[in-house]
Amino acid sequence: MFDSRLFFTLTIYISALFASNLLGMKTMPFFFGTHLSVAVFFLPIIFITTDIVGQVYGKDMSKRFVFAGFLALIFFTLGNLLTESFPWSSATYDRIGNAYDTIFSLSWRVSIASLFAFLASEYIDVVVFFAAKKISTNFFVTSTLSNIISQAIDTAVFMTIAFA
Repeated sequence: MFDSRLFFTLTIYISALFASNLLGMKTMPFFFGTHLSVAVFFLPIIFITTDIVGQVYGKDMSKRFVFAGFLALIFFTLGNLLTESFPWSSATYDRIGNAYDTIFSLSWRVSIASLFAFLASEYIDVVVFFAAKKISTNFFVTSTLSNIISQAIDTAVFMTIAFA
């Protein structure tokens, strides 16, 4: 049976996942001369979505969302690798070639880091969310706790792989 709400939620989830991966290479000034990836605007959407899906549809559906996101990232990464191997047409290379190559050659390494970070942090988010539900029935509390832990893991895994 087709569930349009679940389909819409999966669309938002996958879109936020791709936005965080593609747009996340841009950084903005942050506190004390540091810089922050604009992915911070999309990562909370990713994590809260699995929590909402878990709350409404259960743990198995949350895991399916994570698996769907992982497959989407793998497909994108393989597609990126494939298209990078194709030669450029001179008509477009002169106009955008250097910028495209700079962005998407970086995106290969970022995508690999994102794959590992995503898989680890999202599954941990689901596990922590459902463990926290045994302690508190308040969605805000359980979601916040699971998001803090999983986003910290996501950041640590991603930064280690992408910039090591």
